[in-house]
Parts: sequence; C-alpha cells; structure tokens
Amino acid sequence: MIDVGAYHGEFFRRLGPKLAQGHGVEPLLAAPIRTERFAIKPGYLPAVGSADLEWDVVSLLAVLEHIPRAAQAELAQACHRYLKSGGLVIVTVPSPCVDRSFRSCASYA
Repeated sequence: MIDVGAYHGEFFRRLGPKLAQGHGVEPLLAAPIRTERFAIKPGYLPAVGSADLEWDVVSLLAVLEHIPRAAQAELAQACHRYLKSGGLVIVTVPSPCVDRSFRSCASYA
C-alpha cells in the first residue's frame, strides 16, 4: 500500500503487523523514514512515485482538502496509474466519524 500524506507513518504504525509493506509520501517530511515494514519519502505523489510500482491500496486520509484543485486531477491520475487491477483507493476528509471508523477498521484489518 501507499499512504499519501503519511506524515510520520501513524497509519502504518496503527496497522502494526497486519501491514506487510507500506510506502508513503509526505511533503512536510525533512528526511526519509525507513522501518522494517514501511518507508516514507519526502515529497508529493506523483513526483516521488515510480513508474514500475503498483499498489493494492492507495490511501489519502484527510489529505484531499490540502491539495490545490489544479493538482487534484494529476493526483487522481497517479492513483489510477499506480493502483493494481482490483485495488482500492481510500479517500477521507477530516471528521470524527471517519476517525472512529478507521480506528475500528485498523483493529480488524
């Protein structure tokens, strides 16, 4: 999976051992983060993407509202380009309901 707007890997950490391998991008990151289960690069998707990678999940959790409208189409195309056939794109906006749902989902994932 790739998490767009991964910050310091909170979603990956929440998934714990249920996460096989995660990749993230984060524009506010000063330096890359690498752990046993995930890696996060500073920057934006698609700029830090790789043409030869495909993911089963692309997550944008409380991120879309920070992307300028003019860049949203390019981001959507990148999500499609990097998504495996049958994959899932998850897009949320900030909401207490969404936050509760993801806490529950992460504990069952």
